[in-house]
Amino acid sequence: MTVSEELTFTGTFQSKRGVMHPLSCFCGNGGILTTEGGKQISACFGEKEEVERCKTMRVKGVWVNKAIDPGESSPCREGEMEILEVKDYTCL
Repeated sequence: MTVSEELTFTGTFQSKRGVMHPLSCFCGNGGILTTEGGKQISACFGEKEEVERCKTMRVKGVWVNKAIDPGESSPCREGEMEILEVKDYTCL
């Protein structure tokens, strides 16, 4: 994994927790943050964070290139994804 400097983004949020979505293979509590400019950011939160109710949020985090190599019985495919590992967030 490679880590970069902490960044801040604001936008609308759609949780992917408990949904069959490629992001679910890389983190159990994540979602897509869409900025005002239309950029879609795959964001991962701590497992205990309850972000499903946030429709709009500001997040602070670092870019992480995450790779997975799932087992034979996993529904996930081997691969990599660039995600924002969220360190702090605020529901707006």
